[in-house]
Amino acid sequence: MDEKAHVIVGTEVFNPAFGGMVEELRKQISRPRIRAGQNLNDPEMGFDSGYFSSDNLRYCDENGMTVYLPEGKGEGGSKQRKSERIGSRDCKLELVGKSRQLTCPGGQVMETTEAKKYGGHYYYRFYPEKERCRSCSLMDKCYKHIRGGKRFSVKKEYFDTLYIREQMNARLSSQKGKLRMADRSCIIEHVFGEIKDIFKFRRFLHRSLKKVELIWNLICIAYNFRKMARLACG
Repeated sequence: MDEKAHVIVGTEVFNPAFGGMVEELRKQISRPRIRAGQNLNDPEMGFDSGYFSSDNLRYCDENGMTVYLPEGKGEGGSKQRKSERIGSRDCKLELVGKSRQLTCPGGQVMETTEAKKYGGHYYYRFYPEKERCRSCSLMDKCYKHIRGGKRFSVKKEYFDTLYIREQMNARLSSQKGKLRMADRSCIIEHVFGEIKDIFKFRRFLHRSLKKVELIWNLICIAYNFRKMARLACG
């Protein structure tokens, strides 16, 4: 995407989306080139929160990539709350040797060492002592709509990538990270907005990578024609 003219300069459809896209970018910048004082062999890439996953975080970390990959659209890339009830996302998570510790907002520390499988995924589960909870000022909010015992569930993969997530949150919360994601919104997001709202194109009706790539290229060409016509008239 050209930052000044706001025209699309390159398109590609990948499968799998994240890994394929990153590998293609790395191929294109495999030779040392300098543009606007930046070494393109070490690019900083910003992604939509839709690409967020433990596997993608681990992939970026193992390959030493500088990326901005938010989990959600809240402060520091955090997920926006869907419930007022206190959950595991409101708690402090720590790795202490082989033990996984969770500290609730009321200060109660719970720990476990074993993840168990529930519904196809492995979770660490933490059970607070209800007697200690009774004296907590947050009990009504924590136990909202809960009749039985309270528990906090954290996916095993979340704990496995806890350090990487903390690094990513710190990067996104920094001034540089905020500016980087703001640039991405200005340069990239409005393009998808125009394609969805003006072109009314919201989904692919054909299957196979080849057909989808052809249709997407046609959409991008149409977008560029419209943009160049507006630039010429302006």
